[in-house]
Amino acid sequence: HTLFGGWVMGRVADAARLPPVLGFIVAGFCSRPITDSITASAAPYIQTLAFLVVLVRAGLEIELTDLNRVTVPLGLLPVLADGSAIMATAMYSLGFSLTEAGALAFILASLGDGLVIPLMLELKPLRLGPMPRLMFTAAPLEACTALFTFGVFEGFAAAGANDQPAWSVILLG
Repeated sequence: HTLFGGWVMGRVADAARLPPVLGFIVAGFCSRPITDSITASAAPYIQTLAFLVVLVRAGLEIELTDLNRVTVPLGLLPVLADGSAIMATAMYSLGFSLTEAGALAFILASLGDGLVIPLMLELKPLRLGPMPRLMFTAAPLEACTALFTFGVFEGFAAAGANDQPAWSVILLG
């Protein structure tokens, strides 16, 4: 019922000329007391599924010819700069360790892609020139870079907690 409620609230928000994402958030907030115990155990799977759907949908828009000397740096440099700035802030202002700061930085750096990619799909029929094509290539690269880097830092953190070699945790989970 939560997914259906999210869909309905998205349509309501869209009819009110608001972003449908706002309706999805309201539906999730309203259904939390009802589905809290179910959501707690399913949350990691739901998050993985959400990122999978967004990235696969965006990946379907990428053509090999789109990966060039403009789009690849555009997909890598902003997320690395954002992640580095967040990481430095977390280390120096909040006292986080390198692995904690890195995990925090790159999960925060990847959050916008779940909102940006669906909105970019709405621009596609408008044929606005090369900009959407550039965004469809750079955004998935950015999201993959952020999620990969988060996974590396998470692996280092898990290795430290379990007294295992970091490479084994990162590669084997």
